[in-house]
Amino acid sequence: MTQKILTVAAVTLLFITVSCNQSESKNQKIETTTSKTEVKKAKPFKLLVDNVDNIGSLRFTLNETGRHEYAKIDKLPATFGVGEFTLEFWIKPDATFPVGYTPEPQVPYPDKITDIDHWATHPAQLVNWADTDNEPYSMTSWWWEGNWIIDGFARGYGHRDGTIGVQMYGGGRLRWFFDDGTGPSEEKGFVYSVGVYPATETPSLLDGKWHNIQCVRRWVGKSAAQLELWIDGALIATTEIPTRVDMHTKYWSGDWGIGNPPGLKGWFIGGEEQASSGVLTEYDWHQLDDYKGLFDELRLWDRAKTDEELKNNFDKAIRANNKGLVGHYSFDNANTPGRYLVQENINKEEGQVMSLTKFGLVNLSPENAPVK
Repeated sequence: MTQKILTVAAVTLLFITVSCNQSESKNQKIETTTSKTEVKKAKPFKLLVDNVDNIGSLRFTLNETGRHEYAKIDKLPATFGVGEFTLEFWIKPDATFPVGYTPEPQVPYPDKITDIDHWATHPAQLVNWADTDNEPYSMTSWWWEGNWIIDGFARGYGHRDGTIGVQMYGGGRLRWFFDDGTGPSEEKGFVYSVGVYPATETPSLLDGKWHNIQCVRRWVGKSAAQLELWIDGALIATTEIPTRVDMHTKYWSGDWGIGNPPGLKGWFIGGEEQASSGVLTEYDWHQLDDYKGLFDELRLWDRAKTDEELKNNFDKAIRANNKGLVGHYSFDNANTPGRYLVQENINKEEGQVMSLTKFGLVNLSPENAPVK
């Protein structure tokens, strides 16, 4: 294998479900739901905001063990992933955090939870930007260490079938993963990698600037596909795969996998899905490193954008008549009292929203990605 959403004028908004985080601003109103049976459990509440005129992007902060903030999309546009696609977003990683070791879990996994070693909840996993740069396909766990921006796969169909993931590694570099059910063997880690190795051959994104990320699946030849990574209008890496699978029908809809726990279906943004949600079906520690920084302008296209578009239009704002744009999550103009974020509103599918968990006012930044 070779490695190498329209600006919404009338914004539709979404309530955020938040796990208990009592230290919030005076501008918040809190509704709590109490129950006699929930004596020692954290009570869920809705976070209502009176004055949020100046929101531009999401801010993911340093997490605590067992308290990971994250965004989540349970329902993707019906045509996204059926054929060619482009996943696009903007990030501004927080460069004030250090680059360093992010310990992987104990291998082999211990039989007793009491035997899990001290790396299981080591603070370096949360604080550091991962410096690890394992060679892709060199071992099963080559991709385990890294800071997750997007994570989702259809658990239950196979080892990592239905995977899509975007991760920072190697001291601020970026790569994405994909598996349409035909990925590498277990010994090679199950997933296709679209990134640069060694990582130092591409610039670090820990430079205090915004960066546009575009992950593309494009048809090549008669039956193959090419996976591409574009950063700021430049082609960074490609990986050719032999198949063209309808990802939406097979993996990215319904229950997202046979026997997949309800809490794990969909795409997670801002962290690894199991560690973020607490639905730990394969391990019992809050391992796998989270993203820290700003996130904006998530766009889902049901086509592979042309090279010219990827090079020249990456910093352009969404306007009318955008061919193939089937999903767009922007975080501007959330100025309706008691409400927060933009619901995907291009094809107006019911339930196609982004929910936020364990968010507070600190997670809403006034800064926008530099689109024009």
